[in-house]
Amino acid sequence: MLKTFLFFTETENLAIEVALKLSSDIEIERFISNAINNDDISIIKIAINYLSKIPRLKRIQLTKRLLKINDSDLRLKALSLIAQECDRQDLEKMLDDYLQMDTYYFNVVTWLDQYLYAPGRYGEFFQDKLNSLIQE
Repeated sequence: MLKTFLFFTETENLAIEVALKLSSDIEIERFISNAINNDDISIIKIAINYLSKIPRLKRIQLTKRLLKINDSDLRLKALSLIAQECDRQDLEKMLDDYLQMDTYYFNVVTWLDQYLYAPGRYGEFFQDKLNSLIQE
């Protein structure tokens, strides 16, 4: 399985997609774990598309790691995926834990706070908006 990625071309990304389609769930899990440590956004995007192939708890664990990457769009997509997987109590705990980290991203805190605590139609708006990021 690929260990290191350095800004792959479109053809190389396509080859990775094909290899993943032929891979076992364990190999996919290994790829996702390695990809999340990678700086190549295109590889991380491929990995996100395969998260559904791995067990739920591992999927949540790996997706939480994406909340620490530099790309703000991918952080929000990760948050959207987590919001789909977790109940309110788990999300509240995650917010508390996230705020305890030495470094965190304000957009993750803001979106999660609004998702959980904005009242009425505002809360519905933030929930709908965050949930829609899965499609992007």
